[in-house]
Amino acid sequence: MLSLSKKILLLMIALFVAGCASNNTLYEWGYYEDSIFDMYINPGKTSVTDEINRFEEQIEETTSSGRFVPPGLHVHLAYLYFYEGDYATGMLHLQTEKKKFPESSHFIDGIITRMKK
Repeated sequence: MLSLSKKILLLMIALFVAGCASNNTLYEWGYYEDSIFDMYINPGKTSVTDEINRFEEQIEETTSSGRFVPPGLHVHLAYLYFYEGDYATGMLHLQTEKKKFPESSHFIDGIITRMKK
């Protein structure tokens, strides 16, 4: 038979493991982190158009499920639109990032200023 202290220790370990296994995050990161990694490590692995489509789908699915789009995703999507030459849509995504994350206003304003030059 296990002593009371061993039972308590086993219970604490079980609670710790259960807590570590939880995947409740504030943001739905989806494909975003893998895309950033591939962009720098495996450039050209996916076309820019495919990346745009994936992110647009991710944003739609995330918002329709009540989750939050992670910070930086709209900026990255804006970059992809700029790369494709669609400056109007890119600017919309920069404004969306600024609205959702006001702490990024100074950074976003700097990008917008440089894009207008």
